[in-house]
Amino acid sequence: MSKGVLKEIKEWIFSIIIAAIVAFVIKGFLIDIIQVSGTSMLPNLSDRDRLVIEKISLYTHNYERGEIIIFKPTSEINDIYIKRIIGL
Repeated sequence: MSKGVLKEIKEWIFSIIIAAIVAFVIKGFLIDIIQVSGTSMLPNLSDRDRLVIEKISLYTHNYERGEIIIFKPTSEINDIYIKRIIGL
């Protein structure tokens, strides 16, 4: 292989690594996709609806009555709950 081909391969691998890091940061800290399981949020959210959620407001938002929130009940449980705030 020539030096030009090796350089292209290295650039390609570097681009893939950078794309994977960016995707990990976006998925881990900015947005996520979740699926609703159950009918407790009818009529707004149906069973098996998919939601794209943003995670920024977790750190910057003051919650108000009537808003829908998504949370983990404890660190031991892997489930994610979707509920409406009814009291503060």
